[in-house]
Amino acid sequence: MEAKLEELTAKRDELETEIRQMKQQVVAKRKRLRELNKRKRDIIEAIKKKNTEANKAREKRDKLNAEIKKLKAQREEANAEVKKILEEYKAAKERAPKGDFKRLQREKNRLEWKLQTSVLEIKKEDELVKRIAEIEKELANYAELIEISKELEKKRKASRKIHEKIIKLSDESQKYHEAFVAAVEKIKELEQKIDEINKEKLTLTQELDKLNAELDEKVPQLKELEKEIVELETGIELLHREKSEKELREEAKAIYERFKRGEKLDLEDIYLLRRFNLV
Repeated sequence: MEAKLEELTAKRDELETEIRQMKQQVVAKRKRLRELNKRKRDIIEAIKKKNTEANKAREKRDKLNAEIKKLKAQREEANAEVKKILEEYKAAKERAPKGDFKRLQREKNRLEWKLQTSVLEIKKEDELVKRIAEIEKELANYAELIEISKELEKKRKASRKIHEKIIKLSDESQKYHEAFVAAVEKIKELEQKIDEINKEKLTLTQELDKLNAELDEKVPQLKELEKEIVELETGIELLHREKSEKELREEAKAIYERFKRGEKLDLEDIYLLRRFNLV
């Protein structure tokens, strides 16, 4: 019986240790779940902020692109006008005298500047005035071509300004586009982390379910063991009591033999004889 008690006690201690370790695992896994839930909430907040950034960047980019689209249409119109005037310029050039009116204009401008800014002898000054007059007379033959050339340059300048504005807005739009793409990529990265968290949470939940199921099995086993141990301990205690009673009876019989021989007895001896009805 005592060997059985020792065996059950060892089994109970082993089971208690196992249950204690499992409960520690449950506590640790629940703590990790709380950490993951907090991390997930933080990531969701970060995603919301990035969504706001992405939407703002996309809105500004799209607004700029709409403006660029209008400017491109204006540039096409300006280029069409340039093409039309260029055809007129070519036709006028065919009608005009052969020569380089632009060179004449440059010479006239140079001479006029010299006349205005230099101190010259009267003879030299008269020569300059005479040459300027000659150039003006020559240029008169190119009047139509000069007028069309001015209009052509005006339209080309307008087209270049539109193009420069398109380039500037395109660069600005590209920056917002890159900011939008960066925000979207960050959102994807954060969403990937949420997927990883969800996978870990699923694994932890499954492990917790398994641990709780095992605990549901082992706790009753422990209670049953403790019950068996209590029953065995009670049985052994009773057995010990019975053994002591037997030993006392044997002692009383020995005292009775002394009594029959006429030996002197003390009070405890007499009490023991009376307990077992020997006197």
